[in-house]
Parts: sequence; structure tokens; C-alpha cells
Amino acid sequence: MLNDATGKRIWSAQSVGPGVTYASMLDTGNFVLADRSSSNVWESFDEPTDTILPTQILNQNDVLFARYTATNYSRGRFMFVLQSDGNLLLYTTRFPLPTNNFAYYATMTMYTGFQVIFNESGYLYLIAKNGSILNMVSSNTVSMQNFYHKVTLEHDGFLRHSVHPKTAASSAGSPMAWSPLTSKPSNICLTIEGDVGSGACGYNSLCRYNDEGPTCQCPYGYTLIDPNDVLKGCKQNFVSQSCDEASPETESFEFREMQNTEWSGGGYEQFTSVDEDWCIQNCFNDCFCAVAIFKNGECEKKRIPLSNGRMDPNVGGKALIKLKRPGGFVTLSNIYAADGEWEEVEDVRMVMKQRKILKQPGFSWLDKGIALSELK
Repeated sequence: MLNDATGKRIWSAQSVGPGVTYASMLDTGNFVLADRSSSNVWESFDEPTDTILPTQILNQNDVLFARYTATNYSRGRFMFVLQSDGNLLLYTTRFPLPTNNFAYYATMTMYTGFQVIFNESGYLYLIAKNGSILNMVSSNTVSMQNFYHKVTLEHDGFLRHSVHPKTAASSAGSPMAWSPLTSKPSNICLTIEGDVGSGACGYNSLCRYNDEGPTCQCPYGYTLIDPNDVLKGCKQNFVSQSCDEASPETESFEFREMQNTEWSGGGYEQFTSVDEDWCIQNCFNDCFCAVAIFKNGECEKKRIPLSNGRMDPNVGGKALIKLKRPGGFVTLSNIYAADGEWEEVEDVRMVMKQRKILKQPGFSWLDKGIALSELK
């Protein structure tokens, strides 16, 4: 068993019964309890957590669970499992429950997958009962003699094959640290979809992938619920639009646009063959609408909480974020209009446009005067 600094038990092995004579840490990294005949009564390789090592095998129904964060080793939001039907998958979980939610990687080997092998040559693959390789999960290009190898389901949802030099002399210029060799999937921000679940970054958040992996950020008008835990997602930093028909507050809200941005979950109404202005106006008039996604003449309205958000050039389109309007620009515009300084009014409007602040269509006294003169 393992205890924390306070003496609280945080892990214990299944009962192994009597007859244990000695314990041994093998060169493979397998910790074993053996009996008098040197037969293993229990071994750590049979109870994987988030990592497997060379010579280790995963059988059907064996599961790896990611840790919660880089420094918090409690059970996290992702799992890697060889199901009883033979399919090998990466799932998001129904956190905090250890059950599967959305599959974002699958070998599609139903009724054929038998075992996952991490062999002595550093290759991770799925085999059938007859030993034939069905899927090469991770190949190896690095010396087993000079480097340690491991495959870990990381807290960010990636299954990473990493290597570490055994000595500085054998490092071949590599840093004396764990370095990624391969990973699945290639871009988790695009592969996690679905209408429910917090995705890779939490509710109301956006996942953005770069060379160092996924990063999480909040959209305009939202802030992190907990800056120390980005997976908790984002919250609005303003009071939502009132649904009181007597005071709909449409004049108090505006839109900010974010290119190549979307949430796959949270949608409740969709329209086709419309333009962007129509999409904005429709969301303005709907107190439930928090975000409108506009793409190729289609408008989809989203409500809180927003699920599985991502920012990526492959997404296309734009997200129109409904925000409480900052009084500064509107007040300044009104002051200029009251003094008849129409050039300054247009300058303010230009700044708002440059900052992608989209207000509900309205009219200044100048607009009104022009309209009346044309009417006359």
C-alpha cells in the first residue's frame, strides 16, 4: 500500500493472500511479490495506472487513466482502454466518474483485437489472437540500449511515447530529460467533438494546438474559473442578457468576433442561407443565445455552457460572442454626437470595427437627420 505524508492510504494492491516470500524491482520496472518457488504472486504490470513500460502487456478491459494535471496524480479526464470487443480507444471520461464518454481515437478492430504489446524493441502495437499485428500504435526510432522508454496517457489527453537517455554519454545530444517520440492523436483540439462533455479544456473554454501541445484559453468576455486549474473552464465576467420582455437589454450588448473558432456542443438552433448581419440580429433578440457560429451562410446559436471549443485554421468560419457592452465607446460616441462632431463619431465607429466590436444596429442623430431629409 501507499500512504501520503499524513498517513492516509492513497493506493493499495488487491489482496495477494499468504505465501509471499520476497519483493523485487525488476530491470523492466515491474515490481513483483514472489513466493518460495520464485513464482510471482502479484506484479505491478498487472495493475497499470497511466503508464506502460517495455515488455508490459495490456489485456482486454485493461485501462490507463490520465492523471488530473501535471502535478496532481488523482484520476483525470481521459482513458485508454482495450475493450472486451477488441477495439482499442482513447476516451474522454464522464469526470469525476471513471466511465467513458467520447472516443477521440479508435483502431476499429472490433472482434479481432486481443492484446496491446509494448515489446523489448520499443514498439507498441495491437495484436490478434494468432499474434498478427492489427495496428501499430507507436513505432520506435531510438536505441533501446541507450534510452529508457515509456508510453503514458498524459493529463492533456495525449498517449505519448517518450524516451530518456540512460547516461549523458549515450544521449547523442538529447537532453537528460523525457522527450516525446510519438503521440496519439495528432491534434486533440480537433478530434474531441460531441455535444456534451468538457472536452480538452473545460466548459466555455477554447483549445488551441501548437508544437508544444494544446493550450487552453477563454473567449472574449470570459475568465478562468480557477487560474491554477484551466480544466475547470471559463465563466462569463458579466451578467447575462435578461429574458424579461419588458427590458430585453439589447442595447446593452454587443458582439466580438473570433475567427476560426467554434464549439461543437451547446447548439440549440440552426439556420441556413442567411448572412452574418441576420445571424447577429437573431442572436441579439434571443436572451438564451450566448454565441452564434457563422460559417458558409449557416448560423448556429449556442447557449451556456459551451462544450468542446477549439480554435484552428481548419475550423473556418467565426464565432460571434455576445458581450456586455463597455460603456466607454458608446458614451464617447454619444458625447461627440451631442456636440455635432460627426467626424469624431465616425472615428469611434471605425475603432469599434477594428476591434471587432459589433453593436446592434442603431442610429445617431446624424443618421436620423439624413433619413428625414431624404424622406422630405
